[in-house]
Amino acid sequence: MARVALGRTVVVAAVAAAAAPAGCGGATHSSSSARSATGSSSSTSTASTTSSGGGGAGGGGGGAPTPRRSVTLTVTPRAGGPQTLFRFAFTAPASSGVQGRTALSYALSVAGPARAGCVGVRSAPVAAVVSGHRSTTALGPGQLGGRWCAGTYAAKVAELVRPVCASGEVCPQFIRLVAILGPARFTVAR
Repeated sequence: MARVALGRTVVVAAVAAAAAPAGCGGATHSSSSARSATGSSSSTSTASTTSSGGGGAGGGGGGAPTPRRSVTLTVTPRAGGPQTLFRFAFTAPASSGVQGRTALSYALSVAGPARAGCVGVRSAPVAAVVSGHRSTTALGPGQLGGRWCAGTYAAKVAELVRPVCASGEVCPQFIRLVAILGPARFTVAR
């Protein structure tokens, strides 16, 4: 559907723009997802949730914010090279998917230095997850279409809600940012 594709494009651009420091390039999106955080590296970067308002997944476009418990976003390994596959993990504060008249989803954004021939900013959807379960999204050269730029990156996961409407029904066009998980920082060496 055009409405859904447009909504996702707007969300990905908004999430990437929120995470991108000044001077970074535009966002594109690719992803690779897994359910568990397995990896050979023991180094992990963590950060707590920062809430930006919004209610639970069942609410509409307005209303009072619902407090969120603290959620940690981790990145493994904490340091890597231009070809490293990084894994971003968190325990979902709410289940993704359709819940009544709204749909909740998560989107990962990564922002760092952008230079010619390498990737500085990237966005990726997060696979469906159940409340209280761990979700891991892997992002690396295979998904990037290039190599990481050397420098420091910040990763964030946005918890988003959009309306769900029946076919032929006039549907409001909003996407509400419920919370931001992170940032978690990692570095890329040359």
